[in-house]
Order: sequence, then C-alpha cells, then structure tokens
Amino acid sequence: MQEQAQFDIGQIIGQLSHKTLNPMQAKAVMEGVIDARKVLVCAPTASGKTLIAQLAMIKNFKETQKKSVYVVPLKALAQEKQTEFSGLFSQFGMKVESSTGDFDSDASELAIADVIIITIEKLDSLLRHKLPWLEKIGLAVVDEAHLLNDESRGATLEIVLVKLLDLNCKMLALSATIPNSDEISKWLNAQLFVSDYRPTKLVHAIASETKVTYYDKKSGELSSQKLLTKNTISELLRGVFDKKGQGLVFVSSRRFAESSAVENGPSTYICLTVEEKEKLEVLAQKVLKTFQTPTMQCKSLANCIRNGVAFHHAGIPSKQRTIIEEGYKNERAIKAIFATTTLAMGIDYPASIVIVKHLKRFTGAFSEFIPNFEVQQMCGRAGRPRYDKEGIAVLMCAPKDKEYVLDNYVYGAIEKIYSKLASAAILRMHCLGLLASEYCNSYESIYRFFERSLFAFQYGKTEELFEMIENVIFELKEMEFLVERKSGNLVATPLGRRVSELYIDPLSASEFVRFIKVKEPKSAFDYLFAINCATEMYPLVSIKRTEEMGLFAEVEHLEMGKYLESHYDERNFLERYKSAKLLEKWISEETEEAILEKFEIAPGILASRVRNAKWLAYSIAELAYMLNETNSYREGKKAMRRIKYVIKEELLDLCRTRGIGRVRARKLFGNGITTSEMYSKLSKSEVRDILRRI
Repeated sequence: MQEQAQFDIGQIIGQLSHKTLNPMQAKAVMEGVIDARKVLVCAPTASGKTLIAQLAMIKNFKETQKKSVYVVPLKALAQEKQTEFSGLFSQFGMKVESSTGDFDSDASELAIADVIIITIEKLDSLLRHKLPWLEKIGLAVVDEAHLLNDESRGATLEIVLVKLLDLNCKMLALSATIPNSDEISKWLNAQLFVSDYRPTKLVHAIASETKVTYYDKKSGELSSQKLLTKNTISELLRGVFDKKGQGLVFVSSRRFAESSAVENGPSTYICLTVEEKEKLEVLAQKVLKTFQTPTMQCKSLANCIRNGVAFHHAGIPSKQRTIIEEGYKNERAIKAIFATTTLAMGIDYPASIVIVKHLKRFTGAFSEFIPNFEVQQMCGRAGRPRYDKEGIAVLMCAPKDKEYVLDNYVYGAIEKIYSKLASAAILRMHCLGLLASEYCNSYESIYRFFERSLFAFQYGKTEELFEMIENVIFELKEMEFLVERKSGNLVATPLGRRVSELYIDPLSASEFVRFIKVKEPKSAFDYLFAINCATEMYPLVSIKRTEEMGLFAEVEHLEMGKYLESHYDERNFLERYKSAKLLEKWISEETEEAILEKFEIAPGILASRVRNAKWLAYSIAELAYMLNETNSYREGKKAMRRIKYVIKEELLDLCRTRGIGRVRARKLFGNGITTSEMYSKLSKSEVRDILRRI
C-alpha cells in the first residue's frame, strides 16, 4: 500500500494530460515494464512508448530520488524532448536538463538535474570523464534502440549500452518492431515486451503511373483508384487536405526536397483558410529573420511556408527547423513537409499520409533499394492518433518495380539488427577511450569488455575482433597515445588521455600532432587546412571538374610551407584546400550569403562545418599545450576564436570584452577604438554614441 500511495498511475497519467492508458501501455504496466530492472520494449512508431518512459522516470524519481538519463540519437530530438518533458515533469518537482554539445565539458549543471536528455555521443563522452554524479543514475531510457543497426551511430550506442550495464542502473530500451528482438533482449539480459498495437490503423499503398492500389498486410489488396493528374503527390495530398489532414513526403536528396516543396506549394495554397494563411505569413517572416541577410534558401523556404508546405533536410538551420515544427505540429498550418529519407529518424511528426517518393538511394556507383527497416520507420509516421482513424503510407515506384516493392516493403520482413562494431576506425576511438578512462588497463580487460558486446554475442567467435583490437592498439602505440608497461598493462599517455577527453578520432589527433611539430612558421591558412585534414570534417566541400585546373593554378601561386606541401600529392588535397578556403572566407567576415553562393552549400551544412571546425581548432590548441608548443597553442586559440566570432584578426582584442561581438567590434574599430584598453576608457554615453552611428 505504501508504494501505491507514492505512485498512483491513474493520478499520474491524468497529470500527464492522458485520460487513460492505451492497450499497449496498459499491457506494459500490467507486465511490470515500468518496474523491471532491465526491459526492451518493441512496438510500432506512434504506439505510445514515450508515456511508458515518462512513467518509469517519474517512478524512479519518486521512489529513489535518483536521476534518469534519456538517451536520443540526435540533438534536434534532445531539444524537442527537453521542451516536452520540462513542462510535464515540473509539476512533480523534477528538474530537466539536456546535454548535447561541448565534449570537453564536465557538464556540472547536470549534477542537480533529475532528468538528463542526452545524445549517444555526449553520454559516451561523460562516461569517459567519470563524473561523480553518474553513480546517481537510477534509470537509463534508451530511445530508438534499433539504431544499433545504424552505420554511423550503432557502434557507439553498443559501447554505451555495455557501460550502462556496468553502472548497475535500471534500463528501459525503446525500439520500433525488430525481428530479432529476442536476441537483443538476451544480450542485454532484459525482459522483452513486444506489442503490435497502433492507435491508428496503417494502410499501405503502391502508386505506380496513374494507379494507386491499397493493401492491408493481413487481408491483402483492399482497393485501387485511378489518378486524375500526372502529379501523383499533389493529388494524394489534396485528398488528405480536404479532410483537414497533413502529409509527409520523403525524397532521396535535398535538391528533391526543395524542388518538390516548390512544385506542390500552389496546389496546397488553394486548400488553406484565411486564418491559416495569416499564421503562415507570421512563420515565413520568422524564417527570414533567422539571418541578418536572408539567404536564397531562406527566401525559398519562406515562400514555401506561405503556400502551406516546407522542405526539411540536413541543410536547414536548427532555428528554422523549430519554426517548421511550430507550423506543422502546433499551428497545423503547414500542411506538408518534404524531407530527405536519410533524415527520417530525426522527424517526430505524425501525418495523415506518408508518401515515400524515392525507394532507391544513390550509393556513389549506382542506385539501390533502401532497407525495409528504413521504409517502415517512415511509414510508421502515418496516422495522427488524435485526428485520424487510419494512416496511409504510399510507396511510389515504376511499374517494373511494383512486384519487388509489394513483396519486400508491404509484405516483406524487416531486416534483423546486427552489430556495427567491427570497424577499425570505430575501435580505434573506443579502445583509446576505454584505456584512457581506465575502464580497461590491459589486453585481457579490453577483451573482456568486448566479449560483452553485441558483436561477440551474435557471432560467438571473437578471434577476428580481437585481432582487429590488437592492430588498433598497435596503431595507438605508434601514435604515442598508449604505452605498454613491462607488466603488460596498457596505459594512456597524457597526450592520449587528452585526445580521449576531446572526443576526436585518434587519427585526426595524430595529424594535428604532426602539424604542431612542424617547426617552420605556419600561416593562419595552414591551421584551416590542418582542421580539414581531420576525419570529423568529412564530407569535404565538393569540387566540380571544371574547377580543378583553376584551383591547381591557385595553389601553384601560393607560398606553400612544409606542412601544406606534404599533402600536395594526396588524393583529396584539392577538396581539403577548398574546404579551408571556405573557412578562410568565414573568418575574413565575408557575408554568409556570399559564402553559401560561392561554395554552393546549404546554411545548415555551413553551420555544421563551422561548429566542427571551431571544436577542432580548440583541439589543436589543447594538444599543442600538452606538447608545450606555445606558438601553436596561441595560434590554435586564435583560430578557434576567429571561427567562433566570425572576425578578422584585428578584432580579436575587442571581442575579448564581454558583450562585444563581431558587429559591435567592427563599429568600434571603424571609429578608431581598436583595443579593449581603449574601449575601457570610454564612458557609457560615448559607447552608445559610437554604436548609434551609421
């Protein structure tokens, strides 16, 4: 009775704005999911798994006063969850924080948080720092656990899960339906809860040429209809808009996302009410104001939003993504979003209809069908629980592919999840992390750690993995990040520990050390080039064939120093050179619009490149400090600050003053105030007068 008084589920779900639990949630509670020590929950997208996690976190707080960590794959999802959870949990006295950024931070603000929303990589970084408050974690909720199968994030998630098991906290892993969920739960030694419940029925459809055929996975073909126009997407969306619904359209590239939104805007506009048009104009103005001078992409997005549609891809800045979310989920005035298939997991937007326009992806040599798991993730967004009785997922294809699409995507099985750990690049980073944090201290202990991995569990034979680990450790010793004692113990050098704390690829760090040790004078451009030699800067800025001769001619006229010259014959030298030129324009106070146009990249991509470059410049400075290379330390810090503030070197001193950024510094400099010392002698009224001048 004591526990019931502390945790009354009926009362709590009411406080969480739910009238009752849906069948999946009720079954999960009845089977003890929120009480389990470790549990893997597998249920379709939009089935209500988040509420199960919320109940578990509230219960953990009420009964133990311990922390919960909520692990997500993307920063955008972390921000979304923080907004959602902060409002809900405050009534229970729970403080919510998120942590997604600086990998070299001790994140001390998290020590007082009750719920910490965190990305996979950031949690891995904090675990390396061995912070005291990590022992106060009572529950780890791992959202999107099926990302174990993801090529880019899967291995890090696998490592983090093994470390979380060692923390001896409760674990609640949430996943979409996966065929080998039994295998994954056995690896985690977790209770398995599986449900096929969906709050809205999902109907699949195949659109081929002028015909759409609808299917139920259990009962087969339902019906078909002829399309009246050649614009299949427009016609399908129009049918949904007439019923006050919304749509999501997935395409293969950013270019298609933008062009499809532009193409389908006019047909959407005629479905809008006067009130919706007013809301959309407000949203469009917000988009334009995210940049001091709106870019071409900004203007295009604003125009699309005025028509009731939006495009969504990796090149969209985070502020604009928030505006799109506001218009789609809150205002419900944006009727359709056109997004890239690769960004499907980053969009938590339910829709009445989901249309997958491109089921193939270009791999560099040819186009191939994307995995069924990805397709079902997209299709699972169909059906808004509060508004729709059923969701429709339409797969578009050529007539010759219809049978394949039907067999593989409508009736076909989803692919199993397999470990992505067996990669030298991945092992290099994680082996150093394990040894630098003293999580492991020998070959034997590092073998024991990886014996608990999903890779070892699935494949049994670990000889191949151990051989790769040996090779990686040999590499790390060659880089002087590890040493092997006579006792056989493996110990990270001070430099190796710093590389691990900085959370950069040891290969990048090795290149930086090489750069720092070049004794001859290095220019500011050399630092920018060195930054673009890091694996973290890939993919580099692309080069057209027509540019190659001009860039080579440009390089020939440079006074290349020893470092730059040493890279001249490498395969991707020109891409690195052009990528460094982009950063050079950035720190030369070139307008963002001019950079975007000249280098033909999207604002979101530019923001990502600048963010990574700032961190890598900081890393160069920190490694130079470890090597006692004073000049490289100073120049690395200078490069980092110039990238951060987007300034020429002449403004560095002024920008050291609190409250002075690039715009104010440039105005002061133009009026003869060139140093922080000169600024400090000005009265407040004199500063105001200068800043008001045109």
